[in-house]
Amino acid sequence: MFRNYLKVAIRNIKKNKIYSAINIVGLAIGMASALMITLYVIHEKSFDEFHENSDNIYRVVVKASIGDTKIGQTYTPAILTPTLLDNYPEVEKSIRFANYNKGCIVKYDEQTFNEQKVALVDSEIFDIFTLPFIKGNPKTALKEPNTAVISETTAKKYFGNENPINKIIRVDEYDCKITGIMRDIPINSHFHFSILVSLYTNNRYKNTHWFANNFHTYILLKEGVSQASFDAKLPEFVRTYLFQNYEEWESKGNFWEYYLQPIKDIHLNSDLNGEFEANGNSNYVSMFTIIGIFIILIASINYMNLSTARLSGRAREVGIRKVVGSSKFLLMRQFLTESVLLSFLSLILALFILHLTLPMFSNLVGVAELSIPYFDYHLFLPFLIGFTLLIGVLSGSYPAIYLSSIGSISALSGKGIKGSKNKWLRNGLVLLQFTISIFLLFGTLIVDNQLDYLQSKNIGLDKEQVVVIKTPLSLEQRSEPFKDALRENSSVFSVAGAHNFPGIGFNNIGFKAEGLEDGITLNLFLSDYDFMKTIKLEIESGRFFSKDFQTDTSGIILNEAAAELLGWEDPLSMHLSPHNDHQYSVIGVVKDFHYESLHQTVRPAAILLRTGYFEWSERYIAVRIETGNISSTLEYINNEWDKFSSDVPFEYSFLNDEFDKLYHNELRTSQLSSVFSFLAIFVACLGLLGLASYTAELKTKEIGIRKIHGASVGSLILMMEREFTLWVIIANIIAWPVGYYVMNKWLESFAYRIDLSLLEFIISGGLALTIALLTVSFQSFKAASANPIDSLRNE
Repeated sequence: MFRNYLKVAIRNIKKNKIYSAINIVGLAIGMASALMITLYVIHEKSFDEFHENSDNIYRVVVKASIGDTKIGQTYTPAILTPTLLDNYPEVEKSIRFANYNKGCIVKYDEQTFNEQKVALVDSEIFDIFTLPFIKGNPKTALKEPNTAVISETTAKKYFGNENPINKIIRVDEYDCKITGIMRDIPINSHFHFSILVSLYTNNRYKNTHWFANNFHTYILLKEGVSQASFDAKLPEFVRTYLFQNYEEWESKGNFWEYYLQPIKDIHLNSDLNGEFEANGNSNYVSMFTIIGIFIILIASINYMNLSTARLSGRAREVGIRKVVGSSKFLLMRQFLTESVLLSFLSLILALFILHLTLPMFSNLVGVAELSIPYFDYHLFLPFLIGFTLLIGVLSGSYPAIYLSSIGSISALSGKGIKGSKNKWLRNGLVLLQFTISIFLLFGTLIVDNQLDYLQSKNIGLDKEQVVVIKTPLSLEQRSEPFKDALRENSSVFSVAGAHNFPGIGFNNIGFKAEGLEDGITLNLFLSDYDFMKTIKLEIESGRFFSKDFQTDTSGIILNEAAAELLGWEDPLSMHLSPHNDHQYSVIGVVKDFHYESLHQTVRPAAILLRTGYFEWSERYIAVRIETGNISSTLEYINNEWDKFSSDVPFEYSFLNDEFDKLYHNELRTSQLSSVFSFLAIFVACLGLLGLASYTAELKTKEIGIRKIHGASVGSLILMMEREFTLWVIIANIIAWPVGYYVMNKWLESFAYRIDLSLLEFIISGGLALTIALLTVSFQSFKAASANPIDSLRNE
């Protein structure tokens, strides 16, 4: 019986080549798209699951509000780890990371490297995280000061085939002995360090100040201890150790909270200041999951539409089978077998498409190792088979149920399939297809417009034509002569060194403000005298730092948000003290500038001289250059770099590119939604093409008669397109309010956003209508242009 079903199915596929091809191609594209999205979702949801203790590993993070300053950060004090271990038996292990934020200089023999992923860390790191060793003992590797563990790739880069164990490398200012080699950290981890240095190498771990937030703290809770029960103890912890009069401070609207983040939630559900790397976004993962379902739904609708449209061609077959004794169940099984066979043929084509396009898709989503895990992931093959069966059953369910329920006499006479029921069903499915397609087009248009707005909005500084040199630490004492050499070039307008730059990062420190009882926190930029000139900040009052004033090393410049937070009538010459141990005089106020993404409003910030009280390192040098001669200017900078630091490669980026990285999720969403919206429209139009072809076939004689009576080709095309046009217009009416609600919700995540306008609705709806009409017009013109004599002879 099953063999008979297969024979009949294959005959039907051969008999209706065009419709079968439309179904197979449409389903294949839908399945390939859904599988791409599935691979991406599996990857995004797999982060940090490879750690054996992943269910019990948490990161301690801070949520706070001081005055109008809202704080959400991963940074915690060094003293937090020993305090938790000493006072909470629920904590089995706790470690601290102090990462070199944007890299540090590492030297071995005559080689110098700029390493971007280096961290100081407690020796118990390998007790918490599953980071397998190739050489060395993880229990003792970082117990002593001036010891380091390097990754497998780093070992090959530095030492080739030599054994690195016990060799000495210079990390920043410390000579460190290599005591272990670990395997490269998997790509689905929220951190990727290439060098781990014993925390005891640097005295920062001894800092007992509760608001010296320079570390990332992780804890391993004992088996059976819940996150909720431990979180409940942290408010009292804050009151005990961080504040003497917390209730009074809290009564003024302030708060400071520690809470736990499950390590497996970090990648998709955390966007705090101080993340090790840019994370993903669970909302976008959900969105692409829905898009994948939409595309499969559209492809399945194509099959249902074309199958119901051609029910009359199968009616006599059903009647004959019923007369010779076939039951309703057997008929359903036959038709479902056909749709499942078609689904598996589509799967073969889908996997071929997937293999061809996966490298491009991987590049688009920024995942280098995205691959099809046929055997690496034990559930993948069962999922693939189940997925294909589901699509086959979903696609063939209605035709199978409807055909099998027709009576034998009605089927043989053809009366059982007459009427408008099937036509209304087909039109309803077309309506659903184009409602989804218009919604996706509208969403894509809004995402693109918002992204354009983010990238073009005046942010209070000029990020264009600013080259950011990323390795000035290797210059050591030669930084100032190097900057002076750059200034000699006529294409260089200004040069500034800084510990951090807008769009790249900032520090956060608590201050005691003159005349105010409560402390505040400010986001800090530590720079030199040309910082304002190079990124073109505007002074609101007072002045910027000047070499003419020696006291400027104890000067501070506020942005307008900070001045408003402090509430001083005249900020100039007022004073602030970090940690109550040094006094800064306010010498100027700059107009607000955006140094974070536009998801945030401008937060209170300040600028200090890097060579002042803090004396922080110069991690970046920014060079504003002339627009017309970029390549030769970069070559000049490179040549000067080689003169002053020939052992470290010249590494740079443009400041506008650094700002664009703040929107990597939005940029990726824009690209992916554009691709999948196009695919959704394409698959929908494949079905529309098949329906138009079938409609033209049904109306062959009508068209011939109308032409004989003088109907023009244009009027005939209009007649055939009128019905499809109506359904696309109704689809717009449904899709617009849904699109408005969903995209308005999405835009609420931005502090600065576009307004939804009627034009965007008209463009998305008009584009869908145009594509639909062009698709239908191909078959309409073909039918309307045919010889009426041939049309009238058609049976």
